Amino acid sequence: MHDPDVVFDALALKEGDSFLDMGCGPGDYAIRASEIVGDSGAVYALDRWQDVIDELAEKARSRGLKNISAIASDITERLPLKDESIDLCLISTVLHSLDLVDVGEALFGEIRRVLKPGGRVAIIECKKEEQPFGPPLSMRLSPEELESSIARYGFEWAELVDLGYNYMIIFSKNY
Repeated sequence: MHDPDVVFDALALKEGDSFLDMGCGPGDYAIRASEIVGDSGAVYALDRWQDVIDELAEKARSRGLKNISAIASDITERLPLKDESIDLCLISTVLHSLDLVDVGEALFGEIRRVLKPGGRVAIIECKKEEQPFGPPLSMRLSPEELESSIARYGFEWAELVDLGYNYMIIFSKNY
């Protein structure tokens, strides 16, 4: 759906960073991040489905990637990570399926807890326009809607990246 090089250029991960992929699915972002952050970095890939996590863990083992921790976890509950341990959190095409009114405080509060000072959260979502695929228009979130949901939890809009059918919005932990 979009060019991963554009995504990772904007994410600006570097060797030694810690990366959190929330709602990782098959783990494509986690695997790419693992290669970038190297052995001195860490990647945490969370998904609610154990079979998805098992497949990702096997994929990482088969590629010799030792810095990925694949963990079955509901991202709307307490995250199984230490306070201020993450440089960058990515949530790709997940938030449109959640009711942010109900889960926003828990979700964004936990992201805030695990991010290091100056940490960032990047969110990829489908543009809020009619398209022949993806979620219905009524479920899509605009960048402005995301900003209003997340700003109250101590995040500041840093960058918006056009990904074609999708967009990525990056927020910084501002205090």
